Amino acid sequence: RFDERYKSFLIFWQEHLTCCGLNSKNDWKDPLGSEARATCLCIFNDQATRDRECLPHDDGGNTVYVYKPCVDEFSAFVGKYMIIIGVMILVICILEIAAVVGACLLVRQWREDEGYVI
Repeated sequence: RFDERYKSFLIFWQEHLTCCGLNSKNDWKDPLGSEARATCLCIFNDQATRDRECLPHDDGGNTVYVYKPCVDEFSAFVGKYMIIIGVMILVICILEIAAVVGACLLVRQWREDEGYVI
């Protein structure tokens, strides 16, 4: 059983990534229940798009379609923006290194001004 924070978190990502469940639609006891229906139910009318973006689900004898798992959508999202994410991480690392070097230089200068020997 999931606590309410996890459910809210999962529903938030389902809305933004158009997906259903973290690992599979079976993460929900009932993916078309009241909590998940709005974000899990696949509403594409075009069959080619629906077959590419959605998975079949048995809803009491009727076959309906639900979105693919969020882990697949998140992997595609990260893959699409991998260069941008990598550059941002590299810039942050360079800034961190520059801050440490700057702090070391400031301490060295302070010690020299105060007459301490390094």
